[in-house]
Amino acid sequence: MRGVSIISQLYAFINNCGAEKILSKVLEETSKPMFVMIKGWLTYGELQDPFREFFVEINEKTSDDDIWTSRYILVIKNIPNFFSKSFAEKIFEIGKCINFIRNFCGEPTYSLIKLKQKLISTVEKIEKDEEKEKEKKNQMLIDVNEELETQKYKKLYKSQIFNKEKNFYQPLNTITNPTFNALEYKKAIGLISDLEDESKLNLNLLYTMNAEIDIIHMEINKELISIIFEKFKFLDNLKSVNRYLLLGQGDMMQYLMDLLFNELKKPATQIYKHNLLSILETAIRASNAQYHNSDCLKRLNIKLMDSSTGDTGWDIFVLEYNVDIPLNVIFTKPLLKEYQKLFFFFWKIKRLEFSQEHQTWRNFMTYSHSLKHRFDSLRPYIQKSMLFNRQIIHFVSNLHNYFTLEVLETEYKKIIEKIYSASKLDDLIDLHKKFVEGVIEQSLLNSEYSMIYKKILQIFDLIFRFKAAQVSN
Repeated sequence: MRGVSIISQLYAFINNCGAEKILSKVLEETSKPMFVMIKGWLTYGELQDPFREFFVEINEKTSDDDIWTSRYILVIKNIPNFFSKSFAEKIFEIGKCINFIRNFCGEPTYSLIKLKQKLISTVEKIEKDEEKEKEKKNQMLIDVNEELETQKYKKLYKSQIFNKEKNFYQPLNTITNPTFNALEYKKAIGLISDLEDESKLNLNLLYTMNAEIDIIHMEINKELISIIFEKFKFLDNLKSVNRYLLLGQGDMMQYLMDLLFNELKKPATQIYKHNLLSILETAIRASNAQYHNSDCLKRLNIKLMDSSTGDTGWDIFVLEYNVDIPLNVIFTKPLLKEYQKLFFFFWKIKRLEFSQEHQTWRNFMTYSHSLKHRFDSLRPYIQKSMLFNRQIIHFVSNLHNYFTLEVLETEYKKIIEKIYSASKLDDLIDLHKKFVEGVIEQSLLNSEYSMIYKKILQIFDLIFRFKAAQVSN
């Protein structure tokens, strides 16, 4: 029988026998090893569990892409019967955050002790704020008492909250309460101190953990999100993905299209990545992208997809954005593939806009001068061709505006509005996933709209063929 099972059995019988005191003492002693493991996990994100009895496991063989989702395992069967599942989950998540911060966020010395110092500062700030608020309320009370001495302010008095017993006065709709008060934070600080005391690592600790663990759980998640935002510039990277892979940086994409247009006409076998990277660098330097975060620009790369017979550079060229730990738990490989799919589609639309606007009219003018009088007999056909060309431009322009304004900007605004309300890393991961899924769905790139997407690609192909016929000699 495992140690946790023995403890659970002892706890189940403690109130159903005539030897409660003896059994309580036995239970107190037998629970010490488990609470030593809880201390190690909560304080340092470390496991000391040679016999795999604890309700947390770490899979060391997990790949970097799955470190957040698969590295940490909550073993339900090992949860003691005196722990609720939600309580065990909070302990699991606290240690998970600390382990992740220490091993994958470049903070190898981080621990619950560091959080304790932050909580102490939080308490000091709350107490100062409360003192200021108390002084403000007292002054407001004095002012109101003076006002109430005259009939002029009777009406005003009726519209306020006034509680003499609490010596409290405050206008309506301005009463706010923090999520946790200073006393609750002090209790959480006390729990961390108790975890440092070896003599208190037994079942008695459980009775002081339930409420305090909520504060520690909330604060450690806030700490991890803060590191992701501040140290690893999550928001800058999200903006960069939107700018480059979703073509949000218009001037840079225009320069890139100008520079690549003739290069990508070549057969796929004649396209070389180093040439394209040089062109990408030129487009960055020529646009406002040169002023963007340099670390984010370094992540931008070019990927050449596998080619088939007859493919040109247009068929294999995509931009990609490289991320590493810990941002890869948010910008996962599957989502980055979805970004590439979106880029490939939006890049086609950009190419259509560019080719229709720039080359067709220029070629017709060239032909009109070179053919001279022979051009007159072709004029009616060319006029029809130009009218049709304007309809194509109208179609492509509306399509581009829809995806830019109705899809990308709307979905990006949604995620930005919600992003600061994320209380833990899982919330951030879900928000980003929903953002990408929303863009994919509204861009008609998911399986539900596959037939419509194929029709759009067929229309694109016809436009490219029409354009090729117009500009061919």
